Amino acid sequence: MDNNYDPMTFAVGHEQLFGVKLSMGDIIEIISRYPVSFWLDICAKIESIILHPKKDLSEVQNMLLETFLPPSVMSRMQRKVEPGATSFSLGQVNLLRKLSIAYGSNGTNVEIPKVELSQVLLGVHDIHFEYDNTACKPGDLDSYAKHVLRSGYLNARVDFSALLARATDMYTDQASKMSMPSGELFIDLFTRLVGINPEEATALGLAMATPFFQEEKVILYQTTLINPNDYFDQSVIDSKKTELIISGLTADFTEVKKEILKELENFNPATDPVGYNLKIFRRAPFIRLEDGRLACVSLPCLLQKATQNTIWMPLDHVTGKEKQKMLNELTDYRGRLFGEYLKEICRLFERQNKKIIFQYIPAESTDSHEEVGDSILIQENEIVIFEAKSRQFNEKFKTTGDWQDDPLFLDELIIKGANQIETAAKKIRTGQVDKFPVPQNGINKIYPVLVTYEPVPMHAKMQRFVREKVAEAGLLSDVIFAPLEIMSIEDLERLRDAATSSTIIDLLKIKNNTDPHASETSFHNFFSRFLVSNEVISNGWNAEKSKNIWKQIRKFLRFKEEPSKDLI
Repeated sequence: MDNNYDPMTFAVGHEQLFGVKLSMGDIIEIISRYPVSFWLDICAKIESIILHPKKDLSEVQNMLLETFLPPSVMSRMQRKVEPGATSFSLGQVNLLRKLSIAYGSNGTNVEIPKVELSQVLLGVHDIHFEYDNTACKPGDLDSYAKHVLRSGYLNARVDFSALLARATDMYTDQASKMSMPSGELFIDLFTRLVGINPEEATALGLAMATPFFQEEKVILYQTTLINPNDYFDQSVIDSKKTELIISGLTADFTEVKKEILKELENFNPATDPVGYNLKIFRRAPFIRLEDGRLACVSLPCLLQKATQNTIWMPLDHVTGKEKQKMLNELTDYRGRLFGEYLKEICRLFERQNKKIIFQYIPAESTDSHEEVGDSILIQENEIVIFEAKSRQFNEKFKTTGDWQDDPLFLDELIIKGANQIETAAKKIRTGQVDKFPVPQNGINKIYPVLVTYEPVPMHAKMQRFVREKVAEAGLLSDVIFAPLEIMSIEDLERLRDAATSSTIIDLLKIKNNTDPHASETSFHNFFSRFLVSNEVISNGWNAEKSKNIWKQIRKFLRFKEEPSKDLI
């Protein structure tokens, strides 16, 4: 049976095209002839176009090919490469960026022949891919799952409007109502320590990312480097506030270069997943070059830092024991915020479709005085039990995909999450919950769903891997349980557009009964295909929500002299 949900793609390297693998020394020699700023600009262009394709993906790849590769390489590619292959990947870009920072020159010569540029781009891909060639063992689900995880974290799609809407909902709207453990409102604590409120901080992060949302041709033929004097000084935002946020998002070039040189000192492509490692860029997604300009060194990290990681900004303004105390409080607070946000979405589903009943069972409604699930949706005699997981995994796990690098993945997310759902189901089915809308013996199916704050790569065979681990732990084995589903909060947010015509239970039922590929793919992939194949018309809820939030936040991004309509 064909897999219509997880098409395999691979990137093309120099060895595949020419039968010769360029050495690291060959690539560094070319890189060293040209300025760091030139290479960082190239990397930012490619990354931004890959992440924000406004056309079909194949069109985007063709445009990048025509821009960066000479005709001779293009013709060879057409002869030797199978359709569907990609020529540019984020891992390739990330490794090139590190090599450029480490070995690029301080000169100004940017008249690079396309042959040399193509050698660097294609050669770097071979080096990046060497780790996967070594780590992935044919037929081994564990090693394949690790590849899916690290590749998924690196190449994850970025829906900025969704990130922006969620940040606004959680850290502006909810944060003005829900107190921290200390009793202080988060929005007040943030303003007191950071100097501005979360909405302004998000807007300033957005201002830094705005140049990357233009049309591809504008990005390709215009520098992505920001001159703070020309760019931010025109804004109506207080310059001191601007400088504060910029400094929190920016690292000094010399320090970054020193750290990358150390990382590359004994670099072995077969054992070191350097191209997957975003740790240094996640801390500071901008680098201040020696001439004062700012270079974005990871657009995904910038978008995440300016939206879902806004909550950590106050930590930069405290030290010592106070820092650890605040970290614990913020972690607890975000978990409670996330649980409330999930409830709001479930309440919306209930309002949008009469087939759905939302239920939250607080501790006081049970004999054991313990909460039962984080949210429950009921449709006739079938129920969904949600467990909300707000924890973010560490960088080493995201770099390698190896769950031994972060026990939170298997122990906290999967095993503990499945156990919590099973416990909740048992309490409902044994009559320990007061006034549950479905009789305890009348439930025919339970859909267990773990909802994550940060997306976890669940495409390809990851669902199969997770379900095997749950089965090994002896959990969710009763026939009443549908297969465990892990989805991100963004998946539920997308459902708001189709909730009037299809409920989540309708969709999970179809997903698990269509074919094995549908059951095992990520919910995002399944739902995307479902919308197209069933010609489901969006009710426009998400688009309208994003539009209103954009209007709300745009007031902070007005420029005294509007540079161009494309910029804002």
